[in-house]
Amino acid sequence: MKKIIFTFFCFFIVVNLQAQNKYSEQINTIKNSYDQEKLTELYKQFSERNKIRKEEVVRYALLNNIPIRFEDDFGDLKELQHITEEGVPIYYTTFNVNAAISTRANYLNSGGGLGLNLNGDDLTAHVW
Repeated sequence: MKKIIFTFFCFFIVVNLQAQNKYSEQINTIKNSYDQEKLTELYKQFSERNKIRKEEVVRYALLNNIPIRFEDDFGDLKELQHITEEGVPIYYTTFNVNAAISTRANYLNSGGGLGLNLNGDDLTAHVW
């Protein structure tokens, strides 16, 4: 029985390492095709624009006594992002609280019952 478990464990490690190498090569291929100079310039432009918009939104919220960030009755986080020309506040919100519960992913988080303290810190999601 111990040999079977050990063999399975070794197989899992080898397959996992091969998959990581395969994905690393794909990630590097994709990154090498980037126009890094253009991406850096776009990042600067969007960051500055978002900073100005955020300052305007905060100023509007304070003047009109509306919340900038809050959690609704369902546990969804809402944050003020924009005010329309008509003066309507636009909030961005999360909708994944129930998804985490239905898939039992909430058991993985700190205080989630499994004692694992997995919160997704320092992780990068790659989509291609």
